[in-house]
Amino acid sequence: IRSLEWPVVSLTHYSEDCVLLPSIVTDNFSAMTDLLRKLPEDFAGKSLFFGVNGMYSVTETKWKQIRQGLSSLKMPEDFFLSRFAQFSSHGIQIDRYNGMCYAEENLKFLKRFRFIWCASDLTALGFCDAFRRHGIIPGKDILIAGFDNIERITGEKEPFLTTIDYCLDRKS
Repeated sequence: IRSLEWPVVSLTHYSEDCVLLPSIVTDNFSAMTDLLRKLPEDFAGKSLFFGVNGMYSVTETKWKQIRQGLSSLKMPEDFFLSRFAQFSSHGIQIDRYNGMCYAEENLKFLKRFRFIWCASDLTALGFCDAFRRHGIIPGKDILIAGFDNIERITGEKEPFLTTIDYCLDRKS
């Protein structure tokens, strides 16, 4: 791209992702704090943030932003427990399956929580798949949220997952 000498600006969610090009970074702080505000106080210590290691620091950035949101709302720092897994491969084609397998293998641990916030919508959907297989109803027995607003990609008319939408302030 640089050899073409064309002006390029990257549109991204995280500034760490694009250090070689000028970038415009969307701010998801308002969407995150909106979700945090709506969590009941008794979810403190019963909430989990789940992410995947090795995803270009994206997971760590989301976790950092959640902690900043907790601080800005004067919520307890330990409101969320965090768990980071290492998958042998990841990507849009396999993240849902990986999430389902992880949830199946760690069901006893995950059932301790009232709310699980996954760093990816696809991972969150995999968790939902595993929970349903064991008679746990997402949205009723346990709350699950994700990031990235996959509904925008699928064209779904009705929301099927609580998620953080980076285009929250954009009018369509």
